[in-house]
Amino acid sequence: DLVQFDISACDLEGDNFPTDILTHPKLEVIDFSDNNIAGTFPVITFENRILRYLSLAGNDLTGIMPGSIDSLVDIHHLDISGNDMTGTIPPALGKMPKLMYFFASENPFDSGPLPEFFSKMTLLRELSMSGTNLNGVIPDWISEMKELVLFDVSYNQMQGNVPESLWNLPKLSYLLLNRNKFSGNLPTGVGNASNMKLLLLDKNDISGDLLEYCDKNAGHQLTKIIADCDEVSCDCCDCCSDHEHNCNDDIMFTNLGFNWQHNYTRVGYAFSPEILFG
Repeated sequence: DLVQFDISACDLEGDNFPTDILTHPKLEVIDFSDNNIAGTFPVITFENRILRYLSLAGNDLTGIMPGSIDSLVDIHHLDISGNDMTGTIPPALGKMPKLMYFFASENPFDSGPLPEFFSKMTLLRELSMSGTNLNGVIPDWISEMKELVLFDVSYNQMQGNVPESLWNLPKLSYLLLNRNKFSGNLPTGVGNASNMKLLLLDKNDISGDLLEYCDKNAGHQLTKIIADCDEVSCDCCDCCSDHEHNCNDDIMFTNLGFNWQHNYTRVGYAFSPEILFG
């Protein structure tokens, strides 16, 4: 009758993730994060319609993510961040229609643009690809990701303008574009992102005006802004990376825990007899 299996941060060692655990008939949550599990991500040879949550974050996994990942048909939350996985993220991920939370940050994947198959994953609420060797521009299809609450592509080599469509996403609250090669002026309509709470733009070549967010009477919810203040007008930035050497130097893992940095709390998770994925 096991439903949840959490052995995170237990200093476990091993050469492979035990795929037999995926055959458990009622198991909905597997959390092996923050251990010392090595080897490659397992090939899954059978369909699993029970598992909702899988975290292998903070281990020593290498190699590629297999295309068989789509055998986890009903998974909502998948976290492989903080490993040593390489290659590319397989297009099979785009065949997982119920995936809402995908974290792959801090893996040395092959350089390339944000995969287009993400455009099919319209239920995605949180997408974290920080430090994964992304390049290219923010694609036009980002405008279709209406459920996005968190979008993290920090610490990459992405370039081009920050598109206006990004600011029009109705639920976007946490936007991390820092430490890239973005350039040009911020688009008109920046203030349209009325739900924005965290905005990190530092260490780019972006110019423009964020003063609308500094107006306390405008009704914005933004609690933290970091930008390059020599290029971006921002009276309310928490720190300015042009002037403060240690401004926003920490790599933030957007997956860790349910209370993330800057008071971000995921809603809808309840590790209880009835597991709720909202």
